[in-house]
Amino acid sequence: MGDKSHFSPEPFLEAGMACVSANYRFVNGGSVLSPEPLRDGARVVQTLRHRAKDWNLDPGRIAITGYSAGAVVAMWVAYSDDLAHPESKDAVARESSRVTCIVPLDGPTNLHPDWIRDHLGGPTRVHDSFTAMFGAPADGPMSTEIEERIRASSPWELVSPDDPATLLVYSGTRTGLPFPESAPPHEVIHHPYFGDALKRRLDEHGIESALY
Repeated sequence: MGDKSHFSPEPFLEAGMACVSANYRFVNGGSVLSPEPLRDGARVVQTLRHRAKDWNLDPGRIAITGYSAGAVVAMWVAYSDDLAHPESKDAVARESSRVTCIVPLDGPTNLHPDWIRDHLGGPTRVHDSFTAMFGAPADGPMSTEIEERIRASSPWELVSPDDPATLLVYSGTRTGLPFPESAPPHEVIHHPYFGDALKRRLDEHGIESALY
């Protein structure tokens, strides 16, 4: 949710960086499910490369960031294989979706409900957004289709040795685990444990990374 046009670019511009804040489709539990909005994030990167000359951008130096759901978008784009389609009639689709580095903020790095409950505890439903994202709640048995959609959307599942440098930033503390079932869902999905776990996975793959 939220209109990304309210973003303020001044700190980036003052640091000498061009800055783009992009909207993406919102999941609704039916006609729009994950990972389609995540693909919109990749399309943004491809669009920037396609318009780089017109907008005086360096297509070889693109960094992406986002908070919470936006962090998932950033990580998904960064850890996915290149989504370019060289033979496409769509000039934007022919561009690379790869980026130089990412800075996800308070991002849930593994979206599988069982993994979240096993490692962090918290409510059985995990988060109400899961129904909108995947077409089913996260508090019971899931079909193979839902399982595949969750794994296709989860940054954790996509990490490979050729992925870009990552700076993981979390605003909370490492304390409080496991969460009780009564814990607010937003506290669970933003917990720094997600960053700790992903940092270990990035290290295993030899990817430059840091956790703040």
